[in-house]
Amino acid sequence: MKRIRGTISVIRPEDGLFGAVGVYVGWAVASGRFLGGNFLPVLFSSLSTFLLIGVLNIFNDLGDIDIDRLIHSRRALASGAISEGFSKFYLAGLLLSSAALAIIAAFFAHSVMLPIIFFAGLILGLLYEVRFKKQGFPGNLTIAVLMFLPFLMGASVSGITPTVIVLCMMAFVTGVAKEIINDVKDVEGDRGRRRTLPNTLGVKPSLLFAIVFLMLTIIISAIPLFLEGLMVTYLVLIGIADLLLISVMVISFYRPVIAHRLHSLGMVLSIPAFLSLSF
Repeated sequence: MKRIRGTISVIRPEDGLFGAVGVYVGWAVASGRFLGGNFLPVLFSSLSTFLLIGVLNIFNDLGDIDIDRLIHSRRALASGAISEGFSKFYLAGLLLSSAALAIIAAFFAHSVMLPIIFFAGLILGLLYEVRFKKQGFPGNLTIAVLMFLPFLMGASVSGITPTVIVLCMMAFVTGVAKEIINDVKDVEGDRGRRRTLPNTLGVKPSLLFAIVFLMLTIIISAIPLFLEGLMVTYLVLIGIADLLLISVMVISFYRPVIAHRLHSLGMVLSIPAFLSLSF
């Protein structure tokens, strides 16, 4: 039972689910529909994204076993729930499956962009682990790019629109803020191992920098109202998400762990707002 739980938790399915939903949202906003049409490539792209995120999370944990024993001791590899050898075979199987699904999705969608985005995400994810992660801010930027790729992948099924580009911009800037706050949360465990902003500039300057990106997120969130016209549903839903981001700006100075969780909640609550753009 412990190994089964470890096999599930090591891919962090909540991350994969968010990415899979992002693919669907990107498609829904670009196509202007919830279901119907050429939905099969959307399904395959969502599954491919889910598995790819699992691959990158396993790769991350394999490289971070020592540090995870200090700051994330409950993770599957750090706790010994699953072995390194098993994880490597598991990673290979997930990678082959995710790549196959991306290619199948491209076949049904008649879009060469799908595998291009898939392999771009894979390469960026691997580069993050072997190069950018220890460099701090470049790593934050890399993760932020990875956060908007699911929207772009979903939109590629039917055609990328200006509104989808705005969603990608929002995902990017809020992703940068989220990663900086995460580095503040892990500042002690990262000291001497990674050149994160909190360990080079200090905690308060880093949080101020994160707030700049949170403010940009709120500003960009208003752009769809100019592109699509006044939409009350979007205005209300994105307003709630933006209020959470404002609370993150304040709480991050006192409780970075709680701020990080609130930021994640704000990102989840923004999903219905994005979907309302497809009405």
